[in-house]
Amino acid sequence: MNTEQITALIAEFSESPRRESGAPIQPDPRYVRLDDDPHIRGTVFGESAVDELMSTIRFSGGVPTAQLFTGMLGGGKTTELHQLMLRMQREGAVTIEVDLVTHLPNGEQLSPTEIQRSIALDLARAAGRVDYAGELYELLVSAGIDVRSMAVEDGSDLQNAFQTHTVFRKEANAALERRIPAFQDLTNSAVVRAVGALKNDRKASTVVVLVTNLEKLTRTTPQQALHVEASIERVFVNHDDALKPPCHVIYEVPFWLVLRNGGLGTTYSRAPVILPNIKVHQEGAAAESWEAGIVKLTELVRVRADKAGARLEQLFGEDLALTLTPLIIASGGNIRLLITWIRDLIYLVHRSLSADRPATYPDVHRVLTRRTEDCDGMILDPDLAVLREVARTNQAPTTEPQRSMLVRLLSLPQPLVLYYRNGEGWFDVLPIVRSLPRFTSGARPDSVGDIG
Repeated sequence: MNTEQITALIAEFSESPRRESGAPIQPDPRYVRLDDDPHIRGTVFGESAVDELMSTIRFSGGVPTAQLFTGMLGGGKTTELHQLMLRMQREGAVTIEVDLVTHLPNGEQLSPTEIQRSIALDLARAAGRVDYAGELYELLVSAGIDVRSMAVEDGSDLQNAFQTHTVFRKEANAALERRIPAFQDLTNSAVVRAVGALKNDRKASTVVVLVTNLEKLTRTTPQQALHVEASIERVFVNHDDALKPPCHVIYEVPFWLVLRNGGLGTTYSRAPVILPNIKVHQEGAAAESWEAGIVKLTELVRVRADKAGARLEQLFGEDLALTLTPLIIASGGNIRLLITWIRDLIYLVHRSLSADRPATYPDVHRVLTRRTEDCDGMILDPDLAVLREVARTNQAPTTEPQRSMLVRLLSLPQPLVLYYRNGEGWFDVLPIVRSLPRFTSGARPDSVGDIG
């Protein structure tokens, strides 16, 4: 393979660039349906996460709904939300994505008014003839905020000011908190007008708002992240009424929020919809591979290779059981981990342009060994007991501090515990954790394995 082909492969096996807010949703030629078989990733009723979210809206009788959608990092939430938007649009709905990264700064605590404001601003912008930004600007002026002294000349500057101007954001939020009834009346009125305009202008049956990337607001220093997480929890647990605008809304929330608050769904339109990992091994400590999940992820990898102009055999050789399958099993069915490890493998095999050959088992083993070492560095000594217990029981701890430790292990960029749902939900450790000497030295025999 030449430089262009290798570059194309690396691009296909790298994280997709963030779609610009407001950009049209287009079908992804790389999309692979992973929910056809409920034994791979689905409910006892065979519904996918997208099916569950859509059915809540479809059977609402026109009453606005508020739903929570979650799943592990790397599980494919963004991909499935885009599929939801495509399917809703085909059924005559307008879908609006509110990307909180474009509205709010990282590392700052969240309030209900900020989510309400972000939804209204993006809906009004999409509608085109609802000047919510100008109306909000006038409300801030009437509340005594000297906006012009902070270089905020008119409503068109508001979104950027809230995101980048610390002093303005603090004073404006405080002013809005003092005038909550006026703010909520203004904001709800803008949402109603924007929804009406969108339905009329686009001949739409309904309008659905998807609020995304909440979790990315916690990408800051560890100490700040704790404060941001606490504010997110306060907003979604204690201020749910403020998160129910007069339109359908789906919030993409962190998985840890749902784990920490078992009854969270009782105050929303349904229980949180959870997107699990792909089942690639049997539930139980003596894990056996699950062929249906391996086949699906092999197809996902093949589609990406095809898009880059390469055959799967060019990458992994003729015997996929020796190269690709061990990577799939070791990833535990976490899509992002699998894609990232394949990217690492491409770099390893083709580090020299003269190396025009498929990957071999020793190459795969080197990649997995390196990632196993990474895992070892993430594990704190107190984590080991939790990891061993999860590996043995496939259940989450029910007492503290073990449950909080589990949440951390699930939330790492390379998660050490994975969640599955093939009927009932269950947990397991990332398969490569089982090969760590620190893990095996104190583990019961039925919770030990190898990385293949």
